[in-house]
Amino acid sequence: MKWRNLIFLILIIPVVLYGAAKGFLWYSVNSAVTNVQTRVSEFATLDYEGIRTPVLGPIGVDGITYKPLGFDQSIQVGSVLVHWNEAHELLDLITAFYKEALPKQLRISVNHVNIPLGGDIADWWDSKRGSSTNSSALLPAGLWGCGAGALKSADYRGMGYESLTANLRFEYGLNRKTKTFSFYGKLDNQEMGKLYLDGSAPAGGVLLSVDALLNSPPRLSNLSITFEDDSFNARKIEYCSKLVKTTQQQYLQDHVARVAMEFSKSGVHPSAEIIDAYRSFLTGNSKLTLVVNPYEPIDPEVLAKVDPENLVEWLGLEVVLGETPIKEILAPKQLETATAEEEQKTGAAREETFNPTPIERLAEHVGKLTRVKTKDAKFHYAYLEEAGTEKLTLTQHLAGGSATFVINVTDIEDVSVLY
Repeated sequence: MKWRNLIFLILIIPVVLYGAAKGFLWYSVNSAVTNVQTRVSEFATLDYEGIRTPVLGPIGVDGITYKPLGFDQSIQVGSVLVHWNEAHELLDLITAFYKEALPKQLRISVNHVNIPLGGDIADWWDSKRGSSTNSSALLPAGLWGCGAGALKSADYRGMGYESLTANLRFEYGLNRKTKTFSFYGKLDNQEMGKLYLDGSAPAGGVLLSVDALLNSPPRLSNLSITFEDDSFNARKIEYCSKLVKTTQQQYLQDHVARVAMEFSKSGVHPSAEIIDAYRSFLTGNSKLTLVVNPYEPIDPEVLAKVDPENLVEWLGLEVVLGETPIKEILAPKQLETATAEEEQKTGAAREETFNPTPIERLAEHVGKLTRVKTKDAKFHYAYLEEAGTEKLTLTQHLAGGSATFVINVTDIEDVSVLY
């Protein structure tokens, strides 16, 4: 009988260990979820369908519903999972959790996020975005919307999106000996596009807490941001051109000209090459990468004080369209000076809208950016130098200098002035 008891013990021990490990995992995940529920309880409810705790494989939570207090709608998340390969990784995760510190490495995925684009959540989102046209040197307001303002939920619905659906993947590694923090992220917005982040930063402290990381973000040593368009650019061009009652070609021309102008107004003067690259990204080449390689890790407080004209060099910024690096990001210095003088001369009269203007009234707008459509369906964007009854004289800023040219009034189909 003894040998039978021995076989029974040999068989039952792995089952007991498995049950103990699974129970410990369930307790750890449940404690983490309860902690999060407590933290958000003042402004939202957080419910879930189940906890996933296989001894081998990702652990996490399934069927999450996040509902802000006072709202009828909710945000749905299919699952939040933590991925691990080796047992020591799982042990490190659990140990760090109980110490309220960051584990040495973390791989997490947030799957099947669904945010409705109608109802009270969309209304709240619109109210936060407002109609602001504020720009920063590298993120002009004109990039986002059909005009100067940002897109709102109704605009997204007009482009055919009933909800924002996405999958998020994020992972990092923390080297406590060298005190470096490397990270990678991927945001996949279905039917919109993908966003990739890849970078590193120095990290102080032996054990970094989540709160410390949020309150004092690490200074970036390098960063790569890649945008991969799916159908968003095409949908936006089609929708916006209908909204402003123009052709897609004309809207695209207006949009690119507006963005270039806003960059210049902020002190960053884009080259013709970078403008062409942006246009290509909107119309066909679906991949655009920004690479930041600063001389020293970026301090957010210092970044806010860097003069816009020095920002590209200070960041060590590189731009890649598809697989082709852009050789010249900024316009030559002489062009920057000419553009700055032109902006000072035109002052506050330069706004975000091209207004159709009768030819006999053009003399009132000398010095302003003008869009001329000729009868052969070509568009010309240039500064109006002289407006006569028979011809217009315009100056166009190009990489390497400027060019002045004349268009006969008899060849003109339409004229609009930016003011």
